[in-house]
Amino acid sequence: MNPADSDLQDHPLAGAITDLPALRLFMEHHVFAVWDFLLLAKALQRQLAFRSRFAPLPGSGPSPRSDAAVAVIDRIVAEEECDQAPANPLGASHLSHLEIYLLAMREVGACTAPIEQLLSRLRGVEAWTLSPAELAAALEGLPIPQPSRRFMAFTFEVIGCGEVLPMAAAFTYGRELLVPSLFQALLERALIAPQRAPSLHWYLMRHVAMDGDDHGPTALAMLSELCGGCSSRLQATQAMARRAVLARRQFWDDIHRALAPVPLPLGSSLATARPAIRRANAA
Repeated sequence: MNPADSDLQDHPLAGAITDLPALRLFMEHHVFAVWDFLLLAKALQRQLAFRSRFAPLPGSGPSPRSDAAVAVIDRIVAEEECDQAPANPLGASHLSHLEIYLLAMREVGACTAPIEQLLSRLRGVEAWTLSPAELAAALEGLPIPQPSRRFMAFTFEVIGCGEVLPMAAAFTYGRELLVPSLFQALLERALIAPQRAPSLHWYLMRHVAMDGDDHGPTALAMLSELCGGCSSRLQATQAMARRAVLARRQFWDDIHRALAPVPLPLGSSLATARPAIRRANAA
């Protein structure tokens, strides 16, 4: 399966981001996918580093840990956690991709309170080691949009399985191979000029370049090595790839619905309607 062959790059979401209120709403949803990507990457890194063998799949024998796979995920995680940063008010030369995304949100006036509250709750906790139930509990009571909750629930499920191959498949097909085309569509079709959201444009272009030219192909090679040509592993990988792409499609569909025009009361404006949409999606 090649996620690039899916029609997600043609999803109408990108074209629906036509103004700053729409961009803010998108980012307030999408920031949770930025956060849980690092959880997935760290969970995969942990499993690869601390298991000399991963659990055999039905019909297959045990496979030795791949030191090459460990090196791949170590490098990707390092770049996610500390990458060169665009010009920023902090004057920092290097930041994590989540920190850069939060800067981009503040730059356009998007609300960062829900994600910051979540990060505060989990301060000092290695969140990627938590169970799906513990991760879900961390979200309780926070005004997180329902589409983001549903998307994270899938990620938590994958992490919670505790197996290298499903995590590697979701990481490779649902993130590294898929993101470049999704972000390229946002760059090309969202009607937000770079000068209005410079940090976001930097973030999107950085991921298109890194994931498209490096992380994506490298992650695919890692996954291929982990499968080792075993037919049952390849089948399991394809099944998880389909689920991961479907989860992203559902997420994009849900955000697109949140952005859809709604009938406005007489005398109302789109600017006043957006917060009501945001509250409805957080309910």
